[in-house]
Amino acid sequence: MTTTAARRGLTPTRQALSNGVVVLTQRTSTHPAVTVSISLRAGSAFDPPGQLGLSHFVSKVIDRSTRRNSADELAEALDGRGVSLSTSVGRHLFTVSFTCLAEDVETVLGLAADVIRAPTFPDAEVITRRGEVVTAIRQDEDNPATVATVAPEVVLAKRNFLAAAWGSVVALLTAI
Repeated sequence: MTTTAARRGLTPTRQALSNGVVVLTQRTSTHPAVTVSISLRAGSAFDPPGQLGLSHFVSKVIDRSTRRNSADELAEALDGRGVSLSTSVGRHLFTVSFTCLAEDVETVLGLAADVIRAPTFPDAEVITRRGEVVTAIRQDEDNPATVATVAPEVVLAKRNFLAAAWGSVVALLTAI
């Protein structure tokens, strides 16, 4: 029996490519936009010992420039198409996402691939982002609501407060 969702075309298709990449697609005819999420097994669980928070920090800096494009060139190429490239990191996955017009998908996918494969991590951006992350950690450590929300996870994981995902101030200032 066919479900209502399947009849409406709301079920994605899954295809595994020969290189191991899994592609999920879902077609819609309601608008000419394409949303792409590229997820890699590179989340906080893969942070090396002594560098907890590295994946989170990388997610804040990786889109600042590449070997091919400066920060300004990337911003111009994306903004000129009305595209916002976003990065996020979780326990197991590092994700780069964007939505663009179908006619721009090849160009924007190339820019996203360049961000993932050839980031340059300019010193000025590293310093700026490090300061922002340190400030965010300190604010969360002083926020009773955040402490109450995160504390059970931290106790069960036997890890320091927030270090499971964001790292620690010490690691950010010394090892990263």
